[in-house]
Amino acid sequence: MLLRVISVLVCAVLLSHVGSLADTCDGDTIFTSDTAVLSGTDDQIIIAASFPIHSAGSDPYECGDEVTVSWGIQNYIAFAQAVEDINNNDTLLPDTTLGYVVIDSCANPMIVANFYGGLMTQQIEFSNVDSDDIWAVFLDMSSGVGLTTANIMRPSRLVQISSGAVSSILDDKVYYNRVLRTGPSSSDIAEALVAVLQRVGVTYVSLVYTDNGAGADGFNTFANLAIDAGICIGTNASISIATSDLDDDADTIVESLVTYLGYGASAVVMLTVPAHTRAILEAADDSDDVEEGDFVWFGTDSWADDDTIVDDNEEIAAGAITLRLRGEVIDSFKSEFMALDYNTEASDSLFTEWWDDMFAADYFDCSSSSITACRGNDLDDLLFSEEFTQDQYVAYTYNAVYALAKGLENLRQELCPDTNSGLCDEMTTENDDLDDVKAMVYDYVKDVKLVGSDGYEFQFNENGDGDVTFEVLNYQSSDSSNYDYQTVGKVTNGVFQKNKAFKFYDSAGDSSGSFTSKCSKSCSSACSAQVEEYTCTDTATLSTPLSVTLLILSVLTTLAIPALS
Repeated sequence: MLLRVISVLVCAVLLSHVGSLADTCDGDTIFTSDTAVLSGTDDQIIIAASFPIHSAGSDPYECGDEVTVSWGIQNYIAFAQAVEDINNNDTLLPDTTLGYVVIDSCANPMIVANFYGGLMTQQIEFSNVDSDDIWAVFLDMSSGVGLTTANIMRPSRLVQISSGAVSSILDDKVYYNRVLRTGPSSSDIAEALVAVLQRVGVTYVSLVYTDNGAGADGFNTFANLAIDAGICIGTNASISIATSDLDDDADTIVESLVTYLGYGASAVVMLTVPAHTRAILEAADDSDDVEEGDFVWFGTDSWADDDTIVDDNEEIAAGAITLRLRGEVIDSFKSEFMALDYNTEASDSLFTEWWDDMFAADYFDCSSSSITACRGNDLDDLLFSEEFTQDQYVAYTYNAVYALAKGLENLRQELCPDTNSGLCDEMTTENDDLDDVKAMVYDYVKDVKLVGSDGYEFQFNENGDGDVTFEVLNYQSSDSSNYDYQTVGKVTNGVFQKNKAFKFYDSAGDSSGSFTSKCSKSCSSACSAQVEEYTCTDTATLSTPLSVTLLILSVLTTLAIPALS
């Protein structure tokens, strides 16, 4: 009953901000066996999960048409393959079938609120799944969606594990005491950015962010850390995730960046989704007021080494510094992913819908215009790019699933000492205190140490997070027409280690190892005041953005859940 009340509270908060949802908040569920993917019919331990395969739609319960080649789909496939590998491993949970029930979240908090609320209260029924079968939750990689799930599932005491839910709100491990993360938080990302900015001597920046859950959270986290480090923020500008005129928004922001360039802010921090980052670069390239080398762009892991962001914008992007999660290409994942085709995966609705939408968006190179004619081709034949690019979170998804399985196996060995394989009664519904057993899983998973599929050792720190290392990339030119991302260092625990020279560029395209981004005399006193009082120049104020997602989560965190739990 408690979870249902929380689900209703989510609906109530959203109703007051996004309009009428009378047809979707009335207790009915939109999920059936046709809209969620179940791994099998004999699963004994089930993980509930969601992945952002599609973008959010205009309606709170609809998915958009946009899909990507990497992020959501790659990590979903990595998750499913890791489960399959574990089931084929005689040393991990022998004679015990690990399974899952997965939906496409479409980066939409309302969808997961309905899913988890309905699943745990039996309003969503599958032939082989009920709430007693669910032992763990895999948090969505979309930050706001992952946070929504953590809030809804907190009273269940189930372990919640994630590779990509970066929200800094989840850093509060007193409140979110069942959350484990193998990937970074926005605090880690902001700390790494500040470390790089300090290393290159930047004391004054402009900041652009996407106004969604992750962008707004990243904005607040970075602003606080930057100001504490003595870095002044000249202007902060946002682009709505639902903007209807991205080009005009980007032009307006570039005009503001040019204004603050006049005050000395040549460094621009980009806390933006890839489409917004590309739009800003294009607007800067088209602007008559911007020359090559005027700005040095600082991007997060959402930029990393993404060539689609800089294509046709190479000169204006030259000198950019970005972060990328450390990790190696996992050969087994690459070969399995690229061998997938529609026909052999026909029972997986998440994959087949993604496949059809990729075809419709002309991502596939098929000689026939008929979608059915191409369904027998595997991804290696169909993707335009000859070079496979593994999403940087894939290794962290593998680590999350394997850590969960190892923790469950360690618990099984302790509770079932006389059972060499399979589950004893202590871990089945024969035990009236099964919920208490499930609550033990968190500690066993947190203590796991493993060598990941990427070859790096992994373990959780005392806060239940992984110690993440970021590679620092510099977008450099080798000659007048060829550009590439070069690794120039790394950041671990906020400490930057440089191993190669930076290259920054002037209007003639000539490179140097340094640049200047600091307050001019006209704004130096205002910058000093900002560091002390968190205010900006006379013409701009550092303000907290209003994000519907963060508002929902704030209400749940401060009012709804504490009062009910």
